[in-house]
Amino acid sequence: MAREFHKAVRKIVVLNAAPGGGTATSLEVYRQDKGSKRKRSTLLKQPERWVRAFAQAHLAMAQAYLNRHERSSHKRRDGWALDFGPNLIRSARTGSKQVQLRRLIRVPMLNP
Repeated sequence: MAREFHKAVRKIVVLNAAPGGGTATSLEVYRQDKGSKRKRSTLLKQPERWVRAFAQAHLAMAQAYLNRHERSSHKRRDGWALDFGPNLIRSARTGSKQVQLRRLIRVPMLNP
């Protein structure tokens, strides 16, 4: 019988005390699967970090644009077309804030 526990629960062990103060026995009732480790080569570690960061920034920009598009559509007739430029610029700024170049490019500190 498989039960689902909270994600913070890693394993459950039941301890049984031996009668007369002997050695206690333990029984493992549940163990969470650790999952598989990500497979990637050392050379592609940094480019993968860049691609993931830019994809997340693109997603943030698209979501910001959709929110602005909806707001402009509700404000006035054909408002999305009138506000297309400003909405695009503001959403691009939102997306660019998601990418932090200092975190993407690992440069060692000169004076630690």
